Amino acid sequence: MLLKPTGVLTLEFPHLAQLIELNEFDTIYHEHVFYFSLRPLVPLFARQGLAIFQVERLPIHGGSLRIFAGHAGAHPEDASVVSAESTCR
Repeated sequence: MLLKPTGVLTLEFPHLAQLIELNEFDTIYHEHVFYFSLRPLVPLFARQGLAIFQVERLPIHGGSLRIFAGHAGAHPEDASVVSAESTCR
């Protein structure tokens, strides 16, 4: 893997659950090929030896998520992950 042992991977993407909850379908753009939700990303990252350790909810594009991930165990998990998992389907 190209990520250094203490490196951080940061991704930001439109949040599917918030888009549906707020009925923000007018924010769907042709260049946004994917819309993600946090819950399925946690096991996806885990299968690659990574862990999401922080989540930020952003109001842009009808609701977006910014996630911070790194090698499992390299960074302490922030309370934002547990909070986001319980509210982000």
